Order: sequence, then structure tokens, then C-alpha cells
Amino acid sequence: PTTMFGFEDYPELFLLPAILLSCVGRTNGVHEFQAFRMQQFDLHGSPHGCRSSYINMEARPSTARMLGRRCVMIRLAELTIDKFRELSISGAGAVVVLLPTDMSDVSQEMIQSWIELEHGLLEEPVNIPVYFIYEDSYATRVYDDISSATTADQASSAAAALLDIFSTYGYQIATSNSESKALKDVVFPNIQGKLAGQGVEEQLPTIAIVAHYDSYGIAPVLISFLLL
Repeated sequence: PTTMFGFEDYPELFLLPAILLSCVGRTNGVHEFQAFRMQQFDLHGSPHGCRSSYINMEARPSTARMLGRRCVMIRLAELTIDKFRELSISGAGAVVVLLPTDMSDVSQEMIQSWIELEHGLLEEPVNIPVYFIYEDSYATRVYDDISSATTADQASSAAAALLDIFSTYGYQIATSNSESKALKDVVFPNIQGKLAGQGVEEQLPTIAIVAHYDSYGIAPVLISFLLL
């Protein structure tokens, strides 16, 4: 898991008549999230999954008009493979997916659609960081704030955009880790054994006890969450 920080910024505005002098931002608070990065792997020479890991960007909702070099926060229920591709084409710099903490009210149809989304995202390389976090009360607050605020890119004029930038607050999303590197010489242990029964071995029935690696998921740590 990766530590993800949410910085809450309250910019200060200094104005003279009709002249903007300067804007000095200060950090009002920091909140840490436990984040799980979308996995990456190469299969038969073809790249799959997330190829980047570092984030230090302003948070925006998926409905914002300008997403270039912004970190998009989106709930899992709102995310589809088409929506993800739309965010990528729009120039989003990263995506943070909010996972529900309570699965009791989620239908099996919704879970199946999430599994299909998971497989769709892993079929091709993703060039931007993608993380998953559980939606706690602070994540909900951040999501609601960035969704309800009148963002600068939605302002009716340049002047309104400037005033919006300097009179509202935003959130900066940053990760504690550096860029990811491929693991080399990874060893997967296998265990094989046999208990022979009494009698002619070729004539005895065979009872096989087997297991498999059940970790194929968009974020292996979260595999149990997606298969509940």
C-alpha cells in the first residue's frame, strides 16, 4: 500500500483597485490515505496495467471541463471503461478511485460490472497513475467539495475565473512513493507432493488436492473486496 496525502489549500488574495498583486497559498491541513496502486505487468512482451505511480496534482472531479495535469477523483460506481478512456483522452494526470467501505447494499450485478471493468483496464497499458482508496469521511468531504465548488475552468469569464481561483480552496493530492520499477528475478514457489496408498499404484484411485494463485486483480491486495 502507498501513503497518499491530501493537502487542503486556502489561498490568500491581495488586491489593489483593478490590479491583482499576488496570491500566496498556505497549507491548512494534511490527511493521509492508505492507497492501493493499480498493478502492472508484462505478459509475453506486452505491457499491461498502470505504468506510472507518482502523483502531485490538484484534485478535480470527473465532471470538470479542464482535466489536464489534474488528479481526478471518482467513485467506483461512476467509473466505466469508456469513462476511463474519456478521462485519459482529456489529459487527466492521474485517477483516484473511491471504493465503498460497506458492500452490504451492493448488488451482485454491480459487483460483476466492476469485475468486468477490472479486466478491461488490465487488458492494455495505462500511462497515468491509478490508485484506489476506501472512501472515509475525509475522502467524502474532499469529493463533495471539489464536486460542488465553482471551478475556474467553468467560470463565465477570465475575470470570474481569476476571482474563483483566489477566493476558493482546493486540494492537492500527492503520493509518498517514487516512480515504480520493474521487479527482476521474481520467484514464485510451488509445492508438489504425493501420498501413495496401499496396493498397486496404477490401480488405485487418485485424489488430487490443488490450489492456485488467486491474485489476478486490478490491485491484488483488494482482490477479496472485489470478489465478495
